Amino acid sequence: MIELKTIAIKQEKLLYAVLKTNKTELDNVIKNKQSFYYSFEKIKKDKRDNIVYENGLQKKRIINATKGRLNDFQNIIAKKILSQIPLPINIKGGVKGECNIANAKVHLGKHYKFKTDVKKYFPSISYSRVHKMFIQNGFSYKVSTLLTHLTTNNYELPQGTPTSTAIANVVFVPIDKKLIEFSIQNNLTYTRYVDDLVFSSHFDFKEKVLDIINFILEEGFRISIKKTVYVAGSLEITGVLTKQNVLDATNEYKDLINDKTIKPEKTAARRKYINRIKAKPKAKSKKII
Repeated sequence: MIELKTIAIKQEKLLYAVLKTNKTELDNVIKNKQSFYYSFEKIKKDKRDNIVYENGLQKKRIINATKGRLNDFQNIIAKKILSQIPLPINIKGGVKGECNIANAKVHLGKHYKFKTDVKKYFPSISYSRVHKMFIQNGFSYKVSTLLTHLTTNNYELPQGTPTSTAIANVVFVPIDKKLIEFSIQNNLTYTRYVDDLVFSSHFDFKEKVLDIINFILEEGFRISIKKTVYVAGSLEITGVLTKQNVLDATNEYKDLINDKTIKPEKTAARRKYINRIKAKPKAKSKKII
C-alpha cells in the first residue's frame, strides 16, 4: 500500500503566520472574495493560431483569475503549503521538474496503450472535495475550512488560479493510489498529466479498460469519450507521438516548421521543442508503475 506523509497546519495562528496576515484581514478577504476574482474568455486556437470551432461556435474556455491579497494568499498556499504535500511519482502534470515529454517517455517500449481524459476536471472538484482533501492530509477542520474558502469560488475549483492545479492533483491522489495498485497487479504502467490518464503494457490489457474507467466513475468524475482510446502501437500522449521505442513530434506539428507564414522566432522555438522530444531519455532513478 502506498503511504504519503505531510506536515499539516493544525493551528489558525500558524496559518496566519504562513500567509503573513492576521485573522481580521483573512476574514475580510474571504467575506469579499468575489471582488478579488476577474473572469475572461480564452478562445482556443490551433498550432497555426487559427480559431478552433465546435458545432459552428468558437471554442472557448472561461478563466477565473485572482488579484490583490487573495492572489497573494494563493501564491503562498501554492508554494508553502501545497508543494509540501507529497505526490506519487506517477503524476507528471503541474509538478516541478516534470513536463508533457517526461510523461510520454514513461510509456516508451510498451506496445499496448490506453488513454482517457477527465471531463470538466476543475469544475467537477467541489468545495466539499477540497475541504475533505485538506482534512485527509492532516489539517485541522478550521484550517481546512479557511484554506478551502481561499482556493475555491462558487463552491468549485476555479480554473486559472495559482492553487487550482496543485489542489486538483492532491484531490485525485486517492484515485491515483487505486489505479497504481491496480497497475501493479496487472503489469501496467500508469501516469497522470493533470486530467490526462495514460496506461501502457507489454501485454494486451483491453479487457481491463472498463475496470480502469470504473475507478474514475465511482469517485464521481466523468470521462471524455472523444479522448478515450486504446491502441496497439503508436499513440499521441500529451501532445507527443509515442512509438514503440522513440518519441516524435506529430506530423501536424512538424508541418509547422515548413510553414513560411509563421514568424521565424516561433519556428525556431518549435525546432528546439522537437529536439527535446527526440532527445534520448536520461537514466531513471525511480521506476513508475
